[in-house]
Amino acid sequence: MGGYLVVYMGSTAFGIELHVPESQLEKAQELINSVPIAEDE
Repeated sequence: MGGYLVVYMGSTAFGIELHVPESQLEKAQELINSVPIAEDE
């Protein structure tokens, strides 16, 4: 469950790897790129 929360909540100092089937790569990239990233203040 810890890995799920890191993806969901977005808190990690080390980055994260997501593995998707090659046939779903384009859709996964679209989903990731559609999420706005909050700038550090």
